[in-house]
Amino acid sequence: MLMPRLTQHLSASLCLGTLALMLVACSPADGGDDESAGPEPGSPERTIQNAMSAAPEAIANDATIMDFVAGGGASLVRQGSNGWTCYPTAPSIPYNDPKCIDGITALWVQAIGAQTTPAITSIGVGYMLQGGGSIHDSDPFAPPSPNIEDWIVDPPHLMLFFPPGMLDSAGIPSSRAGGGPWIMWAGTPYAHIMIPTGPAPVADTAGLEPGGRDWSMQNALSATVEAIAAEARVVGFAVGPGSEVTVLREGKSDWTCYPASPLSPANDPACNDPVARAWEDAFGARVTPPELTSIGFGYMLQGGSAPDLANVFATAPPPGQEWKVVGPHLMMYLPAKLLDLANFPTDPSKGGPWLMWGDTPYGHVMLPVR
Repeated sequence: MLMPRLTQHLSASLCLGTLALMLVACSPADGGDDESAGPEPGSPERTIQNAMSAAPEAIANDATIMDFVAGGGASLVRQGSNGWTCYPTAPSIPYNDPKCIDGITALWVQAIGAQTTPAITSIGVGYMLQGGGSIHDSDPFAPPSPNIEDWIVDPPHLMLFFPPGMLDSAGIPSSRAGGGPWIMWAGTPYAHIMIPTGPAPVADTAGLEPGGRDWSMQNALSATVEAIAAEARVVGFAVGPGSEVTVLREGKSDWTCYPASPLSPANDPACNDPVARAWEDAFGARVTPPELTSIGFGYMLQGGSAPDLANVFATAPPPGQEWKVVGPHLMMYLPAKLLDLANFPTDPSKGGPWLMWGDTPYGHVMLPVR
């Protein structure tokens, strides 16, 4: 978290040599691969463009690019250097559904292709920021259908894969109906978390007084995806000393959204679920975070900033340094037993998921989405 607020689907069975690509797909996103512009369809350049559109640029730029070949299998289009592999839209999927996966997720994919329990020992991440379509929310082996009306359309999202028996589903629905993170194929060895990543509502703040009630409402809701924003509770910062907040709108869900913090220089609204709020409350009180018993999430789709990525309680940057700005991202808060499995770097410059304050009791996973 940066500057805290309060002090199927079985994507068709695509044989990739010895690797069967069976990944969840989602619906097209704004700014996706445009067939009317850019390289010629079917060209290697088009393949690279489409595959790279699945992930944040910092990941896609150095990823290995694969392509599907007639009769099954895949061929190398471009060798990468960062451990990520990106694939273009699968030929059997009726939606634009490129994907980028890390090395842990590649092992998970191998396991589902062989119909064996995934033998992974840390958390894997996959990106599908262009979306696509799913066949079945509960059956990982439901066969793909040639009829487009049989497919389920999902929003752009990223996926989280956990070692067998380590995914604690408490508090995370097994249905996409709520619009937030949910568990795909719950109750099977292939259960994983789907996290919608967009689009976010546009903050129409033209002519509004910064920090005022209407401005704060618009700004706060721009932190998260539309489905969460529609029913979230919204609070604003009180004018004057102290950290009190004022309720701008009661919600119909358990999410709470906050406008940009007056204490930071960035436009950094946030939306948190109950676990993330408990973590924030403990952080604001400067006490050891609660012993989390389930996974929590927070959205900051406008980005954020922190005075110091090394000093947890810094209120200003070290002398001669600037605030550290981080792009649009999600936060994942994990129980201690799961945090140990978050084998991510502590350096955000790597471009992919990273662990903020990982050597402190306040460690949490940052998931870039742009």
